[in-house]
Amino acid sequence: MIWTVIGQGIYSASQWAAVILLAQVGGQVDVGLYALGLALTAPLFLFLGLQLRSVQATDIQGDFSFSNYFSLRLPLMGAGLLITAGLAFLYPHASGAVWWLGVAKALRASVK
Repeated sequence: MIWTVIGQGIYSASQWAAVILLAQVGGQVDVGLYALGLALTAPLFLFLGLQLRSVQATDIQGDFSFSNYFSLRLPLMGAGLLITAGLAFLYPHASGAVWWLGVAKALRASVK
């Protein structure tokens, strides 16, 4: 449990530092675009992730193999990328931020 708390603390601190760096280098508009991109993509990929990591970790009897979870996760992340492309089309002023944050979230969820 201690390692989880430490890991989450480091992750949160790095996210905070990334926003500060973005504000210093880019400015208010870039921080706003980043926030919009996160607001659009984070709930989408949280929903499509289906908490499969937790489900796999609690599969004590081993009813399903890693390939079962992985073969479900890949099409869901592909669907997430399609929806992200649609969101980027709907928000043309923030399309770059929305698209690249969606790609990053899909890749992160695929390797987890």
